[in-house]
Amino acid sequence: MGYQEIWQLEQAFDSQIFPGKQVGRTPQKQIDAGHKWAQAVWDQATQEGALTYSKEIIEQGLALSQEAVYLCGVERSGTTLLRNLLDNHSQLSVLPSEGTYYTHITNKMKAIPAIDRKAYLCQEWLWRLVTSDHQPPFWLLGRSSETTSAYVDFARAFISWWEQAEKHLEQISAWPSLVVQLAWAHSCQQISGSSAAKLWVDKTPRNEMYLQEIWQSLPKAKVIYIARNPVAIINSRKRMDAFAGTPTKHFIKQLRQSLQTMLRMQESADSRLLVLRYEDLVAKPTETMQTIANFIGINYEAGLLVPTIKGQVTNSNSSFATAEQAGSILLEKSKQENMALTQAELALLYASVGKQALAFGYEMPSMSGLQAFWIRLKNGLL
Repeated sequence: MGYQEIWQLEQAFDSQIFPGKQVGRTPQKQIDAGHKWAQAVWDQATQEGALTYSKEIIEQGLALSQEAVYLCGVERSGTTLLRNLLDNHSQLSVLPSEGTYYTHITNKMKAIPAIDRKAYLCQEWLWRLVTSDHQPPFWLLGRSSETTSAYVDFARAFISWWEQAEKHLEQISAWPSLVVQLAWAHSCQQISGSSAAKLWVDKTPRNEMYLQEIWQSLPKAKVIYIARNPVAIINSRKRMDAFAGTPTKHFIKQLRQSLQTMLRMQESADSRLLVLRYEDLVAKPTETMQTIANFIGINYEAGLLVPTIKGQVTNSNSSFATAEQAGSILLEKSKQENMALTQAELALLYASVGKQALAFGYEMPSMSGLQAFWIRLKNGLL
């Protein structure tokens, strides 16, 4: 095993990646090629061993690990746009793909032997640093050569911070997620020096369902929840899920749970929580990003208005936009445009979240409480 083999496997992996946005399920050939490449990178990293950090850098990294910002909201609510707008800020270390620690990784790690968890998590993230959100830009750490690889360096940093976390962060239940953040900050040279980050950012839809766990692990964590017109959310999710065939009522159920949870959280008036509307973000980006900067305690910078991933201009805030619209913030379209929802689906949506949507400033067709109850009962959404 060596860099030449990593380079060869990288070419094979790259040949299986669709050049544009991936639609539908990930092809098995891509999965197989990616696993082989990630395993080779991990094997090389374990052979070379953990990176060596000074005491000062370790202390700075551990301090950074406590300064979290979580972006949440249901899928298609605008969390990706907000993450990409925060990406290029000089004081932030922004994870380039969804963290999914609470929503996915935790259960996956519990299902495998403890001795294999470190390798699993690192290889999972090696993959994500290549395909990010299954759309350009790919290969976020550049391309490997026959003699060197930034991905091996990431894995060695991961091993180092895993060792430090086991020593110093064992009281934090989510400490493996902090290892990912620190390995990424290392790769972006954001742990120490003039480019050191003040905060790190994780964007994961549905994390709002785990706020108690998040704040138990990281009491100072700031949370930004993005709301969006329910019709726009569910319509977009149905259009995106056209190849998978998930029942629309599943998306509506998730949205109902999310809105109900956030309404309860707002009643507590927790200063660590900021609720925003997607429509305000795209219509008044400067004002909204200034509000966000003040909330998380960073300086306002002009780069907050340009969506990027690791500093590279990325797609606009629409999965259905043209390539020419990359790097821009698009205004919300009419909810009647490209409508994919049936009248029955719309009725179920109104019956399920109409009252909650109004609390967020979204007016929906009214119906009696009894009518809404029977529609939800018929669809199993009580």
